[in-house]
Amino acid sequence: MTVQTNVSFSDDDEVRAAQVHLREQGRGSRLTPQGHDELGPVRDGFPVALETGAFAGEVLAVCVVHQLHPDSGTVGVTAIDKRAVDGPVKVGKLGLYGDVQADRKHHGGIDQALYALAQEEIDYWEETLGRPFPAGQFGENLRVAGPVDELEIGARVRVGSVILEATSTRNPCSTFARWIGHATMVKEFSQREKAGVYFKVITTGRIKAGDRMEVISTPGHGVSCARWYRYGNPQDARRLLRAHEDNAGPEFQLCERMLRLATTAASRQVDTPRNS
Repeated sequence: MTVQTNVSFSDDDEVRAAQVHLREQGRGSRLTPQGHDELGPVRDGFPVALETGAFAGEVLAVCVVHQLHPDSGTVGVTAIDKRAVDGPVKVGKLGLYGDVQADRKHHGGIDQALYALAQEEIDYWEETLGRPFPAGQFGENLRVAGPVDELEIGARVRVGSVILEATSTRNPCSTFARWIGHATMVKEFSQREKAGVYFKVITTGRIKAGDRMEVISTPGHGVSCARWYRYGNPQDARRLLRAHEDNAGPEFQLCERMLRLATTAASRQVDTPRNS
């Protein structure tokens, strides 16, 4: 069946405290120097979440489903085959016009309307697997050049005429591994720790290749998408839940999936990296 479309973060406490202090002075973060330890251990070289006004990336391609393919999973087909389309693409509350998801239990919806993935990760996989991956081949709607994974969960970005909110990270599945044709892809992709970002559409409009992603607000809890994907630790989870309860940002609320994950993680006593 074919669907036609036209469309060294340093571990030094003084450095961290100084960076946090700058954010506290009007750039979106409520994390104080005295409270930074609540975020848990920071891996050497792991960057802090992007601040308000920061550059989160440039859109290299906007991608929608090209063709549905048979798949041995429970749904029977997959819409992971996405391709770049020309010109500005209209964005509604459920994502890009002309796009579709086959497994709507796990993909798509208001809180996962758009999926963005960094070109830097694609570069790694092209070198590792020895073949090219054109825009959309990892199932992404937006192929982005830049630090999109460093967005704080709940951060809002302006892209073209659209405003998006980072809601959660990708959870790679067996369909993805089958599509790529690499049996251990789920494990290896997870170990890379930069799985891409799901977005909710706050303001509809149009997006095109070349648009910049600018952070316009952050909740201030300090937990980036990449950090959560790497650790998912109790301290970070409690930070997220506190921000959710306090409504720390502009109407900030964790999406249902993140609320469930954070609630589970907050109850753990052992703090270990999830993908180690």
